[in-house]
Amino acid sequence: MNPEELQAVGRLMLAALLGGVLGWQRERQQRPAGLRTHILVAVAAAGFTLAGMYGFSTESQLRDPARVAAQVVTGIGFLGAGTIFRTGSTVRGLTTGASIWLAGALGLMAASGLLMLSVVAALVGWFTLAVLPNIAEPLVGNHVEHTHYGGENDLDAPAPGSQTGQPPDESHTS
Repeated sequence: MNPEELQAVGRLMLAALLGGVLGWQRERQQRPAGLRTHILVAVAAAGFTLAGMYGFSTESQLRDPARVAAQVVTGIGFLGAGTIFRTGSTVRGLTTGASIWLAGALGLMAASGLLMLSVVAALVGWFTLAVLPNIAEPLVGNHVEHTHYGGENDLDAPAPGSQTGQPPDESHTS
């Protein structure tokens, strides 16, 4: 493995780790888009970015990784938007969509070599998801977002079967 490939592997692994930081928090909160989803989004974004940086150049053709990055942003945005549902005046899944989009950005940053920026962005994202709700709720009271949980198609509500703290019974599946 040459030094460039080794560096690319390190960036891909950093993307997985940082996506995992967000996903771990979402998993602990029993959200459907959890650890695996966030890792996969971050690694996919990093993979597309690395392919755009190293995979499409020849001696006569210059690389343009920004073109691939722009498409990754669009694709991850589309994926995140698919997690958002509006029913009447209630919007559900917005935080899930935003965390998926951030996971994609973390993958882009890590793959592009913006290592410290990607780490700081992951920490800010984790703080926003894990700590900020505990600080904000006593200050601003019960936010509308918290009063509409539990409905059908609620992607920010606990996953089905997790209300008891136990994983769903999968003994009947093959």
